[in-house]
Amino acid sequence: MIKAKGCLSNFVFCMVLYLFAPVAAAQELIYTYWLEALEPFAIRYNGQLTGGMVKDIGDELASRMKLTPKYIELPTKRVDIMIKEGNAHISCLTNPKWEQNPDDYHWSPVMFQGSDNFLVRKDQIDSIKSIADFEGKRIGTYNGYVYSDQVTQLFEQDKAESVRVGNLVTAMRLIDRGRLDTVIDFGSIIEYELKKQNMQGRLDIASVDADVFDFHCSYSLKIPYDAALLDAHIVKMKQEGFFKRVQDKYR
Repeated sequence: MIKAKGCLSNFVFCMVLYLFAPVAAAQELIYTYWLEALEPFAIRYNGQLTGGMVKDIGDELASRMKLTPKYIELPTKRVDIMIKEGNAHISCLTNPKWEQNPDDYHWSPVMFQGSDNFLVRKDQIDSIKSIADFEGKRIGTYNGYVYSDQVTQLFEQDKAESVRVGNLVTAMRLIDRGRLDTVIDFGSIIEYELKKQNMQGRLDIASVDADVFDFHCSYSLKIPYDAALLDAHIVKMKQEGFFKRVQDKYR
């Protein structure tokens, strides 16, 4: 009899674990973001994501969904795989045109508009009126970065030289020394880094954009939550000015 009671207790205990363990796991909203993400997109301390646009947006969206946010940092190619396989639920600050197969994801409503910009020396600002003005120039580019058709044509037609650079800070120093004419990067990242490096007096963003696009979140098609509800929260966040506040915070 005692043995039977023990077996029954073990059975009940196992059933409790079975029923509640998946529920606990389902309480997480898992974000993945790219290893190459710079400040202010991702701010890290001791290798941990501690702030930045990715975390601000992720924390707020998870809070509205009454879920716990979890962040996984991965190389860009692995981000796509994690989302497609459903091992991560969401990736933000992205755009369908940067993906080879955008139909592999559910795309959120637009959060806010972004741009790729040219960083140049202050004394060159007035001479730049269009992308064509970069013909004959040395343009800093990143491996794997997606550039606009106009910029890509400059390289394909040998009208400008693509110079691979490792990161924005390196490119800024090369531009400052006259060894590079410009670099293309997210406008918000350039603004943030100019201030951080205290180089606003020597370098500036050209008035012509390299590209203009909308920022979205991409959801896994295997996400265990209601995509329409996530969309509704993002629309509400935009209406309430949340995304503008995030942008202003890092300017």
